[in-house]
Amino acid sequence: MMRKIGLLLLILTISLQLYSQEFRCNVQVVSQQIQGTNKQVFQTLQNAIYEFMNNRVWTDNVYTMEERIECNMMINITEQMSADEFKGTLTIQARRPVFNTNYNTTTLNFVDNDIRFRYVEFAPLE
Repeated sequence: MMRKIGLLLLILTISLQLYSQEFRCNVQVVSQQIQGTNKQVFQTLQNAIYEFMNNRVWTDNVYTMEERIECNMMINITEQMSADEFKGTLTIQARRPVFNTNYNTTTLNFVDNDIRFRYVEFAPLE
């Protein structure tokens, strides 16, 4: 999954290369379909992705919070394949502000119905 997120961010970065900005990303990790496991790992994953997306410096420019690209990311975990391997779906929506207006325009709607990823709790995302 981290590769897919990285690939998606690369595509997003390339498509916005001339007008790149920082992110203001909401992250939600849904794990209701996983039974009998420590739910804290999913909260830790959600926090790690949130921190990665919002605190990473993607450009050399400085943007206010209102100027950042709004991003909503939902990871719905449907299966735990091993202690650190998961399967699920990924939905990403991004909107960016239109210069000198209060209007936002949708730049990306992405759904991947078959993500698989490894996540070790508290391991850094890169």
